Amino acid sequence: MGHYADPVLVRRKGDNRVEDIDDREDYEGPRGGAGSEHLTTVAESGSTADLGVQIWIWPMLDGLVRSLLHDVDAPSVDVLLTAVDEVMNSNTLLLKARADEAITSGNRLSVLEAFVHGPLFPDMMRAADRARHWDNLQSGPLVPRATTLKLTELGMAGFRVRLSWMLRTAFSPYRRHLGAAHADKVIDEFLNWLDHDRPGADGEGWSCWSVRPDFMYLTGYYSDQPPQSDAAYFDAGPNDTATYLHRGDILMLLLTNGSP
Repeated sequence: MGHYADPVLVRRKGDNRVEDIDDREDYEGPRGGAGSEHLTTVAESGSTADLGVQIWIWPMLDGLVRSLLHDVDAPSVDVLLTAVDEVMNSNTLLLKARADEAITSGNRLSVLEAFVHGPLFPDMMRAADRARHWDNLQSGPLVPRATTLKLTELGMAGFRVRLSWMLRTAFSPYRRHLGAAHADKVIDEFLNWLDHDRPGADGEGWSCWSVRPDFMYLTGYYSDQPPQSDAAYFDAGPNDTATYLHRGDILMLLLTNGSP
């Protein structure tokens, strides 16, 4: 399992002030409203590429969004991601972030679109890519500017079916499918971690949605074309998936690809 490094400094764009922050749950500022500038994060190395916990002004949400990437540094998460990698020949990533307002049926799409098109998303993708020891995502763009997202409801039962498909029946170039008992154990432990991770108020459960996996640049594996970007992720093949979970003000995005 890799290490999800956390930046320790925050600098406001256009401002020479630098603020030390810690990873306290009660961190409350600085705050901004619609139209506020992004906050630029600075890691110990001085590079925004060395990403982990970040804070950005996110105008579409009228408030703060922070990376919670360090939360996914858990054994049951690593076991699932590694198993999916091996079965599907995937570079599987799990992202987690917190919004400054509850994610609801009325804003779930706009929240995700703002996240995917915002500056935090590529930094988190590259950080997760490094932590998983892939180092596939270089400095190019990940998401075309005109990309729109399409959601289809999965529900948690459907999410479990999807996870089982990944481990037991998805296309596996090297025929590494898991047996039923092994797959169930991996899934049970991951879902148990998910259920106990920052529990929602009043027993609120996760809302789970499939995102059409065409919102990032393509590697060209299945089209015999050159990669659309040196940070391309999706392969346009049968193992491309994107799963969006949200509960309260927390969102997660589970991503898979896969090629022969």
